[in-house]
Amino acid sequence: MAKPFFRLRMKMAEQDVTQQELGRRIGRSASYVSAALTGKGGWDSRDIPKVARALNIPRDEWTDLFFPDQPPVLQVKGGRAG
Repeated sequence: MAKPFFRLRMKMAEQDVTQQELGRRIGRSASYVSAALTGKGGWDSRDIPKVARALNIPRDEWTDLFFPDQPPVLQVKGGRAG
């Protein structure tokens, strides 16, 4: 079974960002980041945008990285349905 938040961990590794560094960037402790990445704690919803900014993650990747078990969301462009 894959580790929780594997793709997010890969983003961190690509940028050579440690848990301690990510914690510093978002104003949290390394132990908070560790607990969130292992699934023992979970991300506070206010921290998701902070993590995304800290790692330069575009908004359209947030679901895949932070909610990997969720089905894809249908995005409608243009006018309203109806």
